[in-house]
Amino acid sequence: MECPCGSGCPDCGHTRRVEIDRCPLEFLEPDLWAWLTFADMLEKGLPPVAGGLLDQAWAFVQLANFAMSDKSYWKNRLQAK
Repeated sequence: MECPCGSGCPDCGHTRRVEIDRCPLEFLEPDLWAWLTFADMLEKGLPPVAGGLLDQAWAFVQLANFAMSDKSYWKNRLQAK
């Protein structure tokens, strides 16, 4: 794929091309992954606010996100039949 910098950099060896040889999600820092999860939960109606989502254990946030995604998957799949 094209290098995000657009002009060539040390990361792409100045070729302007980046080879992805593993899952792109592995490149995300844990803090960014957390904020992406919070953004997803916000879209589902659970804002990351004090006393709410931000005060929950990370394991709970991950479980809640998984459960909502799984519910959505099965709802869509069953409606398709």
